[in-house]
Amino acid sequence: MQVGDIVMFSDEKGTYAKYFYGAIGTITSIGNSHCSVKWRPPGPLYFGRRTTKSSLEMSRFTVLVRGHQ
Repeated sequence: MQVGDIVMFSDEKGTYAKYFYGAIGTITSIGNSHCSVKWRPPGPLYFGRRTTKSSLEMSRFTVLVRGHQ
């Protein structure tokens, strides 16, 4: 994974699945095991509010398109 990749949250059984499963976004930064993602509008519904950005473990994502900017 790299900055600019378009990803989908694909962890269907984890803690965050009910909020993010199937959501699509673009990686904006990468850390050791986490990445920050800017969600495509309208963004996932997280505790009753739409979110535009999240930082989650990279293992929870599947790359859909590499290097999109």
